[in-house]
Amino acid sequence: MISRRLVLRAAGVSLALPWLEAFAQGTSPRRFVTVFSPNGTVLDSWAPTRTPMGWALSPILAPLAPFQSKVLVPLQVDLKTATTGPGDGHQRGMGHLWTARALQSSSLFGNVGWASGPSIDQVVASSLGAETALRSLELGVMVTEATVLSRMSYSPAGFPLAPESDPRAVFERLFGAADPLEAARRRANRKSVLDAVLGEFNALSPKVSVADRAVLDAHADTIREVERRIDAVVAPSSTCVRPSEPVTPTGPDSFPQLGALQTDLLALALACDLTRVASLQWSRSASPIVHRWSGVGIEHHELSHHTDDDASARADITTIHRWYAEQFARLLSKLESTPAGGGTSLLDQSVIIWGNELGQGNTHSHRAVPFVVAGGGGGTLRSGLLETNGGSHSELLLACAQAAGAPLTTFGDPSFCQGPMAGVLR
Repeated sequence: MISRRLVLRAAGVSLALPWLEAFAQGTSPRRFVTVFSPNGTVLDSWAPTRTPMGWALSPILAPLAPFQSKVLVPLQVDLKTATTGPGDGHQRGMGHLWTARALQSSSLFGNVGWASGPSIDQVVASSLGAETALRSLELGVMVTEATVLSRMSYSPAGFPLAPESDPRAVFERLFGAADPLEAARRRANRKSVLDAVLGEFNALSPKVSVADRAVLDAHADTIREVERRIDAVVAPSSTCVRPSEPVTPTGPDSFPQLGALQTDLLALALACDLTRVASLQWSRSASPIVHRWSGVGIEHHELSHHTDDDASARADITTIHRWYAEQFARLLSKLESTPAGGGTSLLDQSVIIWGNELGQGNTHSHRAVPFVVAGGGGGTLRSGLLETNGGSHSELLLACAQAAGAPLTTFGDPSFCQGPMAGVLR
């Protein structure tokens, strides 16, 4: 039997392994992920509908069709805690989304400061993060400023965790040395991280089953491809003068490429059991990203403020959020294709929550906020369409945390959390 904690090491480089059949028998540990996309939605295009045969995904959520049996969509969930405390609609939405507590009264950002409670991912990390190299992993896509609008994870109250938006830095943190100078020297001397551990990798291969060997080979190919893509994105072309420091693309048109890299790195971190808690933040609240790659030429935030009778704006917002659903589906696909032992996938063992800071952008409403819960939570999560009739989002977060194995009985402001949301847990 091969220990789960085995890490291949060579020449100062360490590489954790994916889950293999040869590891100790038992249930794979659960994972917990929060995903954010901004600026509310178009409820009519987002909300699924009941059908005689069950339920049908909406135009926005249609990309989730391959995973419909592992998706729970709770309808009419309200950010009830966001009706209290200081801040404007975007500030309260972003600060309350994963903390379910009021923002601090401060002059730091107008009349508000940071959130006054830890976020759900960090509370869950207290239970799931003790056995992994990283307690949690916070990833961002073009999150470039440090304000209450651009921070969603807190540990503890008043201490935001900045998401890392540079895929190269994320890769070095996961698979390389922390010292960037040492990492640069290593990258110049070795073609890839895998080349440095090839000897031990080959020594392990004959000791595992044919099925495990296929998993190892696929895992190696995935890491090589991510490393290759990171170099392709970050390195300047041969026609450019190489700058003294690596430059990550910052133009708006690189948003999809950077997001895909971050998604792949998040999935790899979970697959390698480097962390069991992660978050992925697409831009920030009041996101100014222009989704030109989707045929939309106006800033997302500006579009979200157009009136309800602006059919063109509603169509563009629908297009934007369907694109975010495609990115969410990409993450689910990565986890579904990763074995987790016992015939299950990493998706089966995970709890993934996709949320937004607003229900509707032009009113800054915190009612009917779009949430999607995906994964199996090790058999603890239900799937389907859930009518909550104005349920409190803190109760949804509590249920998801319990599905991930966190021993919580309440979360956030207890005035708005009477227990786990009914219908989420089996």
